[in-house]
Amino acid sequence: RESGVAPARARRVSPPTRRFARFAPFPTTPKRTSPRATSASDAADDGTRKKADPSSSSSSRAASTSADRSDSVRVESLTVAQLKAVLRSRGARVGGNKSELVSRVAAGGAVTADALVSSAGATSRLEPRAAAARRRSSSHNSKKPPPVMRWEVTDPPLPPRAPPLASDVPALRVVSWNVNGIRALLQKDPDVLDRVAREENADVFVLQETKIQAKQVDEIDARVLAEYPHRIWNCSTARLGYSGTALFSREAPLNAWTDPFVATEKRFVATEKRSSRQTSQTSDDEKLELELKKNECAFKHEGRVVVAEFPRVFVVGAYVPNSGAELARLGARTNAWDPSAARYLRALEAKKPVVYCGDLNVAARDVDVWGNHRANAKSAGFTKEEREAFAKHYVGLGGGSENDENVLDE
Repeated sequence: RESGVAPARARRVSPPTRRFARFAPFPTTPKRTSPRATSASDAADDGTRKKADPSSSSSSRAASTSADRSDSVRVESLTVAQLKAVLRSRGARVGGNKSELVSRVAAGGAVTADALVSSAGATSRLEPRAAAARRRSSSHNSKKPPPVMRWEVTDPPLPPRAPPLASDVPALRVVSWNVNGIRALLQKDPDVLDRVAREENADVFVLQETKIQAKQVDEIDARVLAEYPHRIWNCSTARLGYSGTALFSREAPLNAWTDPFVATEKRFVATEKRSSRQTSQTSDDEKLELELKKNECAFKHEGRVVVAEFPRVFVVGAYVPNSGAELARLGARTNAWDPSAARYLRALEAKKPVVYCGDLNVAARDVDVWGNHRANAKSAGFTKEEREAFAKHYVGLGGGSENDENVLDE
């Protein structure tokens, strides 16, 4: 007005304040005036001031510098979310604790209130896009067909195999596999059993831990190993969907059995004491009978053994009981199952050779477990009791007795 030029619009000068204090809580941003209108009015005001006092340019620059300094934000006062937003707007890494974020932001220069607001807006705009991308990715992955499993061993490499026998030498090729749930296996790869049997040229295919019930046998039986017409399924009835074994063969077996022996032990100390307290008036023979009944039920009806007799050999497939995470079945395993199974195998071996295969749930030697042997000595399958029982009953002449023939007769 002193220069005779009217300003574009009246502007009331407000006392200097810290602008970033208006933008709280973060990242909510206040409504701002149109950039175009603001820039036009500011340009008019700047032109007016230039015409009014051309000699005040140096003082204006000094004032703007001081205003920029007052407009800068203390980095230490920012929250973690604000620090990450600033770093993200600069294209820098956003990982780390708050002190690392503060040092990274400070190294990149001062942070102004406008930069803080713009970085918050950019973050809020990116969040819906990232969520949409995640939804598209999850929906795309859900439509993918199940992957086909590839059975390739690369580390360590497969051990060298013996050369094939001559064509005129009678032989029986047996493949054994713990499938850990045949339904889950077929869901991942419906043709895996047929493919493995074909690649290995198996004459007999034995499975353990099928985990199916008797009512599901027909459905699964129609889907697997069509080239093996002779099959034996042994499902657990003591606990549904648990354990279970199966045997498939191209040649018709002469005989077949499931769970042909009962794992019994003559005495359990705990059972003996309990029986003596409960039946104080009974005789010693009656006490022993109670103990045998108690121990006969240890692994009964769990579908753990399948046996097929062929002209030249017996094939016995077994899923040996696991002692459990707390070794709750260790005593029954080593004192009942192992002796009973060994007696049965020796009785069969007296008639013709025996192929004993399956999941034996034991690492008999140190080389069978990679390292950490002292800690693993308390784990099922590698305890001192299990290893000693395996060496005693299965290796060499262990497990034989003069009553082996009676085992088969029973």
